[in-house]
Amino acid sequence: MTTPVVLAHMFKRFHELGGKIKRRSLSHLSYTLAYSPTAVVLCAGLGVRSLGCVQNETVRPVRGQVKVVRAPWCRVGRTRQMGCLSGAEGGERTYAIPRVTGEVLIGGRAGRLGNAAASWTTASIKARVLEICLELAPPSARAKRRTPPPSDLDDIHIGTVVGFRPTRDGGLRLEVGDSLEEHANPKAGSKMPVVHNYGPGGFG
Repeated sequence: MTTPVVLAHMFKRFHELGGKIKRRSLSHLSYTLAYSPTAVVLCAGLGVRSLGCVQNETVRPVRGQVKVVRAPWCRVGRTRQMGCLSGAEGGERTYAIPRVTGEVLIGGRAGRLGNAAASWTTASIKARVLEICLELAPPSARAKRRTPPPSDLDDIHIGTVVGFRPTRDGGLRLEVGDSLEEHANPKAGSKMPVVHNYGPGGFG
């Protein structure tokens, strides 16, 4: 899946169906009641650690680093998982994901913020990916009949992205939680349903 293309399509459809986006900074979940929503879907990522009425400190940042290379000849993805997943972000993971555009997303999980594993370098990512996906190297490099070094990917490199994935101990939380009282509604006992959806880590 080419994520930027899919997200752009979904965003366009959202607007076509009458959807609107409003950006606000809220320090407490109950402040959403001021906008009279039908329901609240909580997708605050790392923000749930400090958001009033939630304050879930089991959600932690996990460093991820990906690179994009131009390799239309590589059409089969590869993933290698070393060790236990442990809530989607355990062990060590390396992957190569081809896109229909001819680009290939390469990268891996680098460990919880502050761990030694967070020191992954560009060269180490390239080397790890080449171990599981030799066909990623340009045809001219593979024609030399040698093990491709990381430098073989330099000429096809497009860009690098580093970020922190909101990962919850025990994995994704996706459930209907306790409702908020609709104080703005004069009807006694009115409730506002809250759907918790956070902590997916690399499963995004």
